[in-house]
Amino acid sequence: FFFFNDTATTEIYTRSIVGSVRCVQETGINAEYMGFQLMEPEYHQGEVIEAAKKYGIQKPEIRLTSAYVYRAGELKEQPKSFDLKGNIGITEYQKVEELKKVVDTLVKVPNVEPNLDIDSILLGSPFPVIKDVIPVMKTGEKVDLVAQKGIVYLFDFWATWCGPCQMPMQHNQEMLTKNPDWEGKVKIVGVSIDSDVANTKKRVEERKWTKVEHYNTPGEFKSAVCQQLKIRSIPFVVLVDSDGIVQRAGHPGPMQLDKIIPLLMKKEKIEPQAEEPEDNGTIKDKTYKYDQCKTDVQKFVTDHADLMKTFPECLIAAVFIKRAKVKEFEDFDHFLLIRYTWTFMNKGKHLKLKSEFETTFGSKIVVKVQEKQVQSSHQSLSLIHI
Repeated sequence: FFFFNDTATTEIYTRSIVGSVRCVQETGINAEYMGFQLMEPEYHQGEVIEAAKKYGIQKPEIRLTSAYVYRAGELKEQPKSFDLKGNIGITEYQKVEELKKVVDTLVKVPNVEPNLDIDSILLGSPFPVIKDVIPVMKTGEKVDLVAQKGIVYLFDFWATWCGPCQMPMQHNQEMLTKNPDWEGKVKIVGVSIDSDVANTKKRVEERKWTKVEHYNTPGEFKSAVCQQLKIRSIPFVVLVDSDGIVQRAGHPGPMQLDKIIPLLMKKEKIEPQAEEPEDNGTIKDKTYKYDQCKTDVQKFVTDHADLMKTFPECLIAAVFIKRAKVKEFEDFDHFLLIRYTWTFMNKGKHLKLKSEFETTFGSKIVVKVQEKQVQSSHQSLSLIHI
């Protein structure tokens, strides 16, 4: 995601064989006439990628975002966004803070602050200790949940108020009932995020889910366990093999737990969990470049000045993203966003603006029109991020 703020930059950097000089666009100086070649600043992306790998980042890549924005009647170049993306095992996430210091020393570009967008992943990692959970079916002090070696664990994170969570929990009870040979070899642990442990206990007793071990960590999605494991939706299950390594994580629906758990008990190899498809961006016309798009946006705003006045809070953003997975940057994603609100009184102009925008740009670049009808012209959408 790229955050649009109101800080614009007008400086670009140039280099020549005798050194580097600053060329300020506002002066109108023709840098090429002076003998200088305009070049992209040095981001040391290859070194950043290598550093990320040394710190255990999986599939590291850099995304460099340029954005040209029309808002409140003004056209502004936004500061570039430099984002290092990737994954790291959840038990190693503390390394990200140290990596950030390394990246900050490598990327010294004015008006660019490197951002690390690193996701912690459970899959393939040792299952972490879950601290201070409350036993549901018996009184006592808080305990820590640990995946002991030699036992296959299924951790099911759920809540009594979550409708889709009830059937998987019932299935957990049924699996343990139908497979008495699992005793001592498989443990299914329910971890409720209900704010009141009494609600969890009542539900377990009502449904007779007594073969499952039950614990509670209050706070719903703000609970400590949701923060620790990055849980954003439930039901969410984690299947851990007898060596303590996470083999499955996510929604239980497609997992076929009845078949996988017996294989893990026998220490047989299972197919790896399917990965989410890679984001490859979208470029409609590779010859359509950022500078040309900026010029076209300027012309569109000028040519449709009267129409634009009808939508004073209209936002237009030309966003061009480059990606580096090894060393060199390559074009990755280009799109043009227009966002505005309209009322019943100006519906005709709304349809005209939408049509003109798609006609002008639709054949060159992916166009994203985000429009919404409101009750009055004073209501509007605020741009938070793309």
